[in-house]
Formats: sequence, C-alpha cells, structure tokens
Amino acid sequence: MCIRDSTLVLGCTHYPYLKPILKEILPPHVLVLDAAAAVAKQTQSLLKQHHLLAPLTHKPTHSFYTNKETAILRRFVPGYLKEQVYFSTDF
Repeated sequence: MCIRDSTLVLGCTHYPYLKPILKEILPPHVLVLDAAAAVAKQTQSLLKQHHLLAPLTHKPTHSFYTNKETAILRRFVPGYLKEQVYFSTDF
C-alpha cells in the first residue's frame, strides 16, 4: 500500500464486522471510514416512509447467507449479536 492510500471506506453494513481485523493489519496512517450506521439509518427511513418496517413484537432472528465457507462469518459475527445466529451456503 502506498502512503497516498490513506483512507479505506467500508461502504456496506456488514463490513464493520471486519473492522477490528482491518485495524490490526492496515498501516496506522490508514483512516477507516465506516458508513454502516448511515446506510442503516437511511434504509430504516425508507422502510418507514413506505410502511415496510416490521414492528418489533418479538426477538429478531439473524441469518447470514454466503457463497463461501461460513468459517470466517462464524469467527466474527457471534461476538456482535446476542441473539441466535444462523449461517448457510444454501440459497
């Protein structure tokens, strides 16, 4: 990485799961910009606007689908979520 490469933009809501490991492996001068909160807030706003936001009447279930092995997801995701998490490569 060149010194001019000083910013990494995490442009999706699932990239923050990788943020701790990225901070470890990137040079200290690299700024990591996390857009996940802004993306999630805008998504929530659009869902509300179109009356598509589900009411929180029960505990949510989280399912992660990937086209690769689930080992990496299994390593990072459970530390962030308190609820039951499901992983699958079948979709």
